[in-house]
Formats: sequence, C-alpha cells, structure tokens
Amino acid sequence: MYQAFPSPVPAASAEPAPAPVRRAVYLMYAGAAVYVISGIVGVITLGNATVVSTAVTLISIVVPILLWLWMAWKCKAGRPWARIVSTVLFGLGTLATLLSLAATAGFWGLLGMIAGWLAGLGATILLWQRSSSRYFGTA
Repeated sequence: MYQAFPSPVPAASAEPAPAPVRRAVYLMYAGAAVYVISGIVGVITLGNATVVSTAVTLISIVVPILLWLWMAWKCKAGRPWARIVSTVLFGLGTLATLLSLAATAGFWGLLGMIAGWLAGLGATILLWQRSSSRYFGTA
C-alpha cells in the first residue's frame, strides 16, 4: 500500500539510556567543562600573544568542547557509531595528552589535562559495559 507521507523514522533507541550510558554522558559533559575552565586559564595566561597563536589557542579549546558535547548527545541517543567514535577520540586524546605532558608548564595545566583524560577514560569504560552494548544494539 502506498503511503503519501511515510511515518517518521524511529529513534535509534526507544528505551531510556541505561545507568552506565547516562554516567558516561555526564563524564563527557564534565570533560567539556574541564576544557572550558582550562581554556579560560589558558587565555588568561597567554599574555602578549600574536593573533595567530591566539587563534590557534581558541580553536584548540573550542573544537574539543564541541566534540565532547556532540559525542555526549549522540551516545545518549543510542547511536552505535558514536560509541566507536568516542573511543577513537579518547585514543587520540590519550596521545595528545602524552605528547603535551612534556610541554606543560605549571600545575594547573597538568591538572586540567589529567582531569580531562580521566573523564574520557571513565566514559569509554562505561560505554563498553554489557548494558551499554544492549542499548547501542550491538550485543
């Protein structure tokens, strides 16, 4: 039978997100907050920087914040690809953190990097729990 207006596509998951996914989303929001705070501290301590270094600094702050938020929203919605992308981004973040450790001057910069990394680690572990796998439809 022909239907003039097809029914809307159902969401990836009609059931509410299980507790591990909700906690992972909260950790992703916390990771974004860490980047906001680190970014504010970084901009304040920038001093007499050139326009190019200021632009690079702002981009290196805004992009991770947007990625944290985007992954949180998509994981909460139950998108299977979002869990994989989040894990890959955590791996890249781990490499960036390790490379940045040598260049970091100051306690607050180090604290921000470690806090962001721990948020990513916790979120990644929670996203791969058995109940999370059922939610993402990959069990």
